[in-house]
Amino acid sequence: MPPFEFTYCKRKHQPKLFETLEQAKTGLRNLQNYIPMYHRFFLLSESNHNSIGLNHRYTAESVTASDTSKHVVVATLKSESEDAAVSKMPAFIKYSPLLDPIKYMSGKYDTQSQDLLKLPMHDDARDDGSVHQKKMHDVNNSSYVDAFFTYLTSQTLHAHGFVHGIDFYGSYLANQDEFTVNVYDELEYFSTCDFFLKNKNKLFRVDELSSSLFNSAQSTHTKANLKLGDTENLDLDLEDLNSNDATFSQVFEETVRNESHVTMDALNSLDALDSSMVVLDEMDAQSIKPRSADSNSTNSDDSDSCSSRSSASSPARIEDADCNSEHDVDQNDDIDDDDDDDIDDDADDDDCCSGSSHYDDDDEVHNAHIFNFPVHAIVMEKCDNTLDSLMCGKNELTESEWAATLFQVIMALIAYQHMFAFTHNDLHTNNIMFVQTDKKFLHYFYNGVYYRVPTHGRIMKIIDFGRAIYKYRGQTLCSDSFDRGGDAATQYNCDPYLNPKKPRLDPNSSFDLCRLACSLFDYFVEDIRDEAECAATLKESRVASVVVEWLKDDKGRNVLYKKNGDERYPEFKLYKMIARTVHGAVPHEQLQRPMFAHYAIQRKHINGKPHIMNIDALPSYTQAQAQTQSK
Repeated sequence: MPPFEFTYCKRKHQPKLFETLEQAKTGLRNLQNYIPMYHRFFLLSESNHNSIGLNHRYTAESVTASDTSKHVVVATLKSESEDAAVSKMPAFIKYSPLLDPIKYMSGKYDTQSQDLLKLPMHDDARDDGSVHQKKMHDVNNSSYVDAFFTYLTSQTLHAHGFVHGIDFYGSYLANQDEFTVNVYDELEYFSTCDFFLKNKNKLFRVDELSSSLFNSAQSTHTKANLKLGDTENLDLDLEDLNSNDATFSQVFEETVRNESHVTMDALNSLDALDSSMVVLDEMDAQSIKPRSADSNSTNSDDSDSCSSRSSASSPARIEDADCNSEHDVDQNDDIDDDDDDDIDDDADDDDCCSGSSHYDDDDEVHNAHIFNFPVHAIVMEKCDNTLDSLMCGKNELTESEWAATLFQVIMALIAYQHMFAFTHNDLHTNNIMFVQTDKKFLHYFYNGVYYRVPTHGRIMKIIDFGRAIYKYRGQTLCSDSFDRGGDAATQYNCDPYLNPKKPRLDPNSSFDLCRLACSLFDYFVEDIRDEAECAATLKESRVASVVVEWLKDDKGRNVLYKKNGDERYPEFKLYKMIARTVHGAVPHEQLQRPMFAHYAIQRKHINGKPHIMNIDALPSYTQAQAQTQSK
């Protein structure tokens, strides 16, 4: 199977696209084509650096506003084939921040700098000493890594007929009038942050405090709601809130926006793509076409999250506990560097449970809106909904549907690991979406074996690659989340952020399925302390058994919970320990499990000539190739 072509192309219709994007209620301004990560692959010039983009099958020529949200537009798409008809379809715009919004709101950047919110330009000094300029020019900026892998999956969709890829229609840098970010997990932190309190309604605004925000105090349920990724434990107890009403009212009191606030051009909506997107109706290996704008689809912007109790994944973004200190501390470095001590510590497994409680199953949301924030607008296909939406109410999956769904996810990971040496590093139920399909089965060929899996009307797609690590053309693309001071610092120790003073630790191919299992465990297992109930659950549910297996560390222990129901590792330490101690969830090894081996089939039993995704024939894109000269 020949590799897909990778090159740049000149954008002829960008003025129209940019004009319509500004008019489509997106809040985008100062749109530009230039993205610093292009320097990885192209020799850019002064004359054309802002007039090129990546080659892909469909490119947005213009957009019109949608009634649903600023994330959803109707895009006019032009095929790279000149004689192809123009089509219209729903598209999803993800707004990925170029700077860390929490650091910005807490004064960690130089807010006196005139170019703090200025978009990176080709002729800018890339290392002028400022933290914000360094981050925006970093080719590993998480937003660039996210967008580029979305592009790569789109190429596999069209060049290789790999239906799990997300269709990509282009990406652009811009300032956004109001960039929206969920700050629920930072409420206590912000309540004592002088910079935040002084600049509220000047540099950003915060939604009014909802009277129901903290109305569920403590319950007697089995375990506390796990918030993966937070480096600070924000125990927002109702009693504490009542005694600190004055403090929290400073954060949330509804005030008129100060006329002096920076009203230039920015702010972004970080709905973590947990909202939705919609898609290719019928997948055909020869001619994959986007779905028309008038086709019916469910807009998951309107649906509530009914997540498993542990699928939340707030980044560990705050480097020091005191907002008002003058320097950042790499907190992740301080989380027990002596990891071996924890690996060998079994003493607490049988401790009495310390009366843990749990919050409401749904992730709490409380938004801040930052004015004129620099963002990366990534335009892609709109999917129907998340895997999370299939975990409650009438949408809940049956045992057979779960098995087929997880099989699709596994095959997607196998293919991405084969082609790009890929790890997602934050795979949970809101980072897996689906598109509806009329196809009854998907067919695969891997390691010499044919597989046929029922779709149950859905094709699964992995999204949100902001923490991904992968290789392309001899280069390692590693999100700056893994840089010192980043959300995921010290999860691994590898290039380009290798600390030579510590043992090397490369990306773990078992990490993604284990992380996914963390977001599924509480859905399948009600109370880990009840051994009889757990045993009965695992006996009657093959899916639950597999989820439990994915959570086992190298000693056979549940990496998520101790036997008494307590969390085994606090917050981000869980990520670090999965990376170090879990090696039994490698995607391709899962096909040997009876639940998935069940889908193996002989070629003679496959009727007709359906599209078969031949993973064995997919090329590897990890090797170096010559850099492309832009003209």
